[in-house]
Amino acid sequence: MKKLLSILLALCLLAAFLPPAVSAETAEQVPDAAGETYPFILIRGVDFGSLYTAYGTPAQAPAVGDISAKGIAGALLKAAGKGLLRGSLDAAVDEALGYAQGLMGNLACKPNGSPAVELGLDRFPLSVSHYPERLLAGGGTGAEEGIVKTAAQRYGAGRVYYLTYDWRLNPLDICDDIDAIVDRALAENGAGKVNLVCASMGGIETVAYLSKYGYDKINRCVFLSSTFGGLYIVSDLFCGRLAVPADALYHFTADKADGSPALKLLLKILYRTGAFDAVSAMAGRFLARYRDKIYENLLRDLLGTMPVWWALVLPEDYEQALGFMFGGREEEYAGIIDISRQLQAMVANRDALLREAASRGVAFTVVANYNSPAMPLYERAFANSDGGLETAPVSGGARVAPFGQTLGEGYVPADPARLSPDRVIDASGCLFPASTWFVKDGDHVACSVGSEYSDFLFWQLDCPAPPTVFTDARYPQFLLSGSGQTIAPLIG
Repeated sequence: MKKLLSILLALCLLAAFLPPAVSAETAEQVPDAAGETYPFILIRGVDFGSLYTAYGTPAQAPAVGDISAKGIAGALLKAAGKGLLRGSLDAAVDEALGYAQGLMGNLACKPNGSPAVELGLDRFPLSVSHYPERLLAGGGTGAEEGIVKTAAQRYGAGRVYYLTYDWRLNPLDICDDIDAIVDRALAENGAGKVNLVCASMGGIETVAYLSKYGYDKINRCVFLSSTFGGLYIVSDLFCGRLAVPADALYHFTADKADGSPALKLLLKILYRTGAFDAVSAMAGRFLARYRDKIYENLLRDLLGTMPVWWALVLPEDYEQALGFMFGGREEEYAGIIDISRQLQAMVANRDALLREAASRGVAFTVVANYNSPAMPLYERAFANSDGGLETAPVSGGARVAPFGQTLGEGYVPADPARLSPDRVIDASGCLFPASTWFVKDGDHVACSVGSEYSDFLFWQLDCPAPPTVFTDARYPQFLLSGSGQTIAPLIG
């Protein structure tokens, strides 16, 4: 358990953005959307499995090592063996940290925020009609690849664009690619505006685009399971708030045991007898002893030098995060510190910018999922989430009860109509309360081809007037997703 934490701390940020596995089923044709006049652009989320060293050469190889249970188990056994041989926990921790560095070291950036290792990825600068084998016939049918396929079916592949990018880098640079693909879509289709779907990390990239290039070319914009509001996990990790909360650990392990009633019962018994409290306390002692080593040998130079994470640090945590990560080393890390300040200036103006864009005619919608536990490796891991990203920031400001709890019978929301039937969410505080939806048991990004969740996404783009939570009885503010990504109104 102790040694496993060393590896998982570095993996947790990256794994938070991994979509669930999907099948490779054949897509069914759907009719074009009636009256559609806007090109469609999808800005994808993190896909660290798509980054390669020596890209485009015979030596091309995945930038990230194979993250498998077998590989981690082998590394832990090796670390344990070294620790026993030397009679030192320090030796075991060093071995585990070395394994994590070897696994993901290619992702690191230099202290100035530029890549330490140049990585490449498949890019699609033209409409998806130019990549039929890769994007239309091949690939998966869920998450971003499913959205691309469905969009091509609805609007025609020549009107659909798919932006991939090196997600590690500065969003204020990545947004230049967004502007280029927007201009291409407009020019090739003779349109005045485009529709955007921003999946996961695509949310903060879109905020950067709107900040740098404005909103005049945007008709509708969907923030889908996105990072536009920042993340607790990034703030906590960058402030040194490592923790394994007992409740969060229990909920996380119980969720992974779903489908095994006997195991879930055993976990519940262990929880009630205080076993998880004991593990949490042990992990706390371990983290207190090795926190500096973990940051010094892994997290500072692996995660702290990647510009993108600094756009996700919550404004109220920024100065503390900066001091914790680079205090006393300001000269060495001057480059990334300067980038982080630029990104935080962007974040400080985010809400005002989005409200202004909405007042000028851009139709924003937000979709956040909930009822999955967060990874139990940081102080706010008690938060409700979609299994990776926390619901509150993803929604743009909702008040959300901790996972497994409600806001209480006596809770009085500012607007009673914004309280979820299960009393878990109060949407009153959202940036766009009238056009923010919450999907209980929804998958991160979701939108598999042919699913009701996918229909819900494209309804937001295709309905005649800008949609709100009152537009269609099928899609009230609070929804429930079931097997196969069904969608139905949530009933208390």
